[in-house]
Amino acid sequence: MKKLLTLLGLVFLTTFAHCAAITLSWSPNQEEDLSGYRIYWGTTSRAYGNHRTVLTPNTQVTLDGLIPGLTYYFAVTAFLSDGLESGYSQEVQHLVPLPPIRALAVFGVDNGPPKVLLWPAKTPPLGLSLAGYEIHIGTSPGVYDRVIRTRDTAVALNHMDLSEGVEYFFVVCYRYSNGVVSPRSGEVSHIYREPGL
Repeated sequence: MKKLLTLLGLVFLTTFAHCAAITLSWSPNQEEDLSGYRIYWGTTSRAYGNHRTVLTPNTQVTLDGLIPGLTYYFAVTAFLSDGLESGYSQEVQHLVPLPPIRALAVFGVDNGPPKVLLWPAKTPPLGLSLAGYEIHIGTSPGVYDRVIRTRDTAVALNHMDLSEGVEYFFVVCYRYSNGVVSPRSGEVSHIYREPGL
């Protein structure tokens, strides 16, 4: 009687930037009658609703169609030519990243109405709802010491408690109802002037 195979475990996990796909790779088993592997995955630990078969000698697979903002759990089994299958490998998990906001701008004219920081609205990925946006503000590039939350896609700068003549740096993130926050948008800067000055 053959004993069940034991996988060495998943070696690495990578994602393609924001396209809801992941590549899994693992160390090969050495049995002579090894036929392949089954990759299992789902959104609950050790409760996998999906699987894919990969035949030897392959030890890598790319899974697509994953929903951004959700955490997925993955494990692999090995199976022999007679169908005997090993137990699950060590489980790995991965949060599929959300896409960042693509455009962020300060809009307005000097000596006119208050300037506004604006960005495009977002339709959330399937299964998620949008809770709002986070504006991260700082006075040095890449360093943000304040966060303003809003449900609007534009906020007047004079409503942000900014100081006259100071250069500010802004990024915006989507905030989803499950608590996940998207990557930051590109950064914009602006030297704040009080409206009408």
